[in-house]
Amino acid sequence: MTTPLPKGANTAIDARHSPVTARVHWAHQPGWEIDAAAFALDAQGRVLSPTAVAFYHHPEALGGALRYQPGPQPEADDSGAGFVLDLAALPQGAVRIAITLVLHEAPARQQSFAGVPDLRLDLHGSEGLLATTAPDGLIAGETAVILAEIYRHGGGWKIRAVGQGFQQGLDAMAAQFGLA
Repeated sequence: MTTPLPKGANTAIDARHSPVTARVHWAHQPGWEIDAAAFALDAQGRVLSPTAVAFYHHPEALGGALRYQPGPQPEADDSGAGFVLDLAALPQGAVRIAITLVLHEAPARQQSFAGVPDLRLDLHGSEGLLATTAPDGLIAGETAVILAEIYRHGGGWKIRAVGQGFQQGLDAMAAQFGLA
């Protein structure tokens, strides 16, 4: 059984599990519009290039080393999206992959990730579930969140539970990553 990673915690990813799949889940709610994206970042935390992002309109980045996978149909009880990361194929300059969500629409009384039910990220490898994290401490008004980072460490890879929210949404998160 995999122990959930609390905010700030990390664990190693065995290279034998590559490629890995990061699946983001939340309970389906009518009226919610949530988008997932994975940003390939350099050592300074900046996006490698404007095309080093995988999401629904740009499902493949970095020559296929980073791929977006849509989630279940909207009518399903479990909504979400995922990313396949071929860690061995990522360019050396990609030292972190940030797995993110942006909330575009929600019921008026819950316009933030603090109200998204059953939000979690599961990291799967070739032999099953490697890590799971659920952001805690998100507050009202945060409409973008970095759920986790998969990053290079000592010749290998780790996953860190981040759970950092942004009240200014996608614009603030993109600015942190060096995008206009």
